[in-house]
Amino acid sequence: MLRWWTYILLFMGLSAITAVAQVTDTSTLTLNVQNQGNTSAVVAWNRVGDGTEVYHLYRKMPHEAGFSERTTTTQQQFTDAIQRIICADTITYYVACQYHDTVFQSRPVGVYFDDPYPTTSPALDIVTVDDSTQQIHFSWEASPDEDIVGYFICHIEQPGAPCLGLDTVWGRENTHYVAERLSCLEVHSFRVYAFDSCFKASALTDGCNNMVLQLTVVDCEHTVTARWNNYENMPGGLGHYVLYAKYDTSDYLPVDTVLNGQPCVVSYDVPDNVRSVRLKVAAISADPRKVAYSNAVVKDFTVADTARFITLAKLSVNDDGSSVSLVVRVDTGFHAQRYTLYRSMDDGAYGVLAHLPATSEQWVEYTDNAIELSEHQYRYRAGVFDACGRNEKYSNEASPMFLQLTKNDNEDALLRWNPYDATDTMAKYYVLRRSESATQWTNLDSTLATTYVDPIGNQEIYETQLYKVLLQVDSGVDMNVQSNCVKYSRDATVWFPNVFTPEAKENNRFCMSHSFITAATYEISVYNRMGQRVFHTNDPGECWDGMSAGRKAPQGAYTYIAYCQHADRTSKYYCGTVLLLR
Repeated sequence: MLRWWTYILLFMGLSAITAVAQVTDTSTLTLNVQNQGNTSAVVAWNRVGDGTEVYHLYRKMPHEAGFSERTTTTQQQFTDAIQRIICADTITYYVACQYHDTVFQSRPVGVYFDDPYPTTSPALDIVTVDDSTQQIHFSWEASPDEDIVGYFICHIEQPGAPCLGLDTVWGRENTHYVAERLSCLEVHSFRVYAFDSCFKASALTDGCNNMVLQLTVVDCEHTVTARWNNYENMPGGLGHYVLYAKYDTSDYLPVDTVLNGQPCVVSYDVPDNVRSVRLKVAAISADPRKVAYSNAVVKDFTVADTARFITLAKLSVNDDGSSVSLVVRVDTGFHAQRYTLYRSMDDGAYGVLAHLPATSEQWVEYTDNAIELSEHQYRYRAGVFDACGRNEKYSNEASPMFLQLTKNDNEDALLRWNPYDATDTMAKYYVLRRSESATQWTNLDSTLATTYVDPIGNQEIYETQLYKVLLQVDSGVDMNVQSNCVKYSRDATVWFPNVFTPEAKENNRFCMSHSFITAATYEISVYNRMGQRVFHTNDPGECWDGMSAGRKAPQGAYTYIAYCQHADRTSKYYCGTVLLLR
């Protein structure tokens, strides 16, 4: 039985050995590492003991933060298989062991590795169009290489063109791409290559394209001709095409089959009771079975329906009476091919004025710029054929408002116009007037009649006046309708005095009296007996006060010459003499 002091001595001895073993030797143990075909590292070192010592091999990969133990052995060599592909980088090793009182550790040794494996291409799958979204979907089978990190997709816009980069898909198992930016109504050829963790690319696959379906339909007939382009590089080989049709609300049903190598065209008759059909074509492989779909095309069949209504809602004349603006209200629920405007002149037969394209808007507008309201009477109507181009439906007939002006003995303005018959709604006519130099119209009155008398004859108005009639029609849209404009002016009067006395209380200025002349064109000059001009002005309101060059002009006869334009645009010269008395 050991005494207690024996345990104390044993404890002290182990402690001393442990303390001595903490001494580290980094110069005796040497390490050698060799790259073997970029797939393994052969690590060898020298012996430091009697062969019973245990060596610990440590390794640090490029992506790791520190060393980790790779193996424990009594041998002086180890072959380390590199499971993870190293892409142009260094793997570092060191070895260590404890022999008796010393810990031996080699210096770290690094060896350069590169990826030795070629990248394997993915396999094509299909290019198809999703029926609900009408977007192109491109898919492929994953590359068998385990270190694939993504795929690069390019597409060819036209035969012979280079393959342009489209997008990158990350992840080995992500083998599907939605070409959201590409239209399914155009043919696109797609190719793809894989790239591994070292970003080494595989070869490009062959091109694989989508199919574009196009239809030709004769109006009012139910014969459909479907055409599409060939599907290239179908995996397993292309077997045949199937054209599918979906009538109204039914499911897709096969219509016809086209074998590979035959023209991609099918003509067939849609049942007469079908109002709408949705078509798409499928390319089906020979083996294994794969299916790629084209875009879907919807065709609404026209039948001999007709518009519920077509209404000539507005006929408005511009101010000078040289054009008429027409607005036609159309049935937006009817798919018209076009609308036709007709015009009659002087109660003659209707002739085609214009063809207007079909629209989804409620109002169709047109301006007739070839009229002379002062010379002819016009009448309009609109028409629309049924969906099959037969049985034309006509609108109401209407004439634009034509305003005329005469005068009575008191020089009053007598206005009359034809009734506006493009609406059945009783509406008031508004009589508007403005002077020729003004920009704003004044509403004189409103009336349900088609005549109006403006008592302007007893008013002191010396400028040409303009009149027009406005009608406001409440039809859910701005339907202010107006007539042409007419002018009112009196005969111009111009009078010059033949004598004036500057120093007198009255008749002390040489002034022109006038009415209905255009002030902007007025000019007058006064000359003495020597032919010298003593007065000149362009202002009809300016008078000569008998002064010339700041001095009183001498008494005597003077000649004046005046020019002005009347309100009716006629020009006239006035010449005479005036006697200046002092």
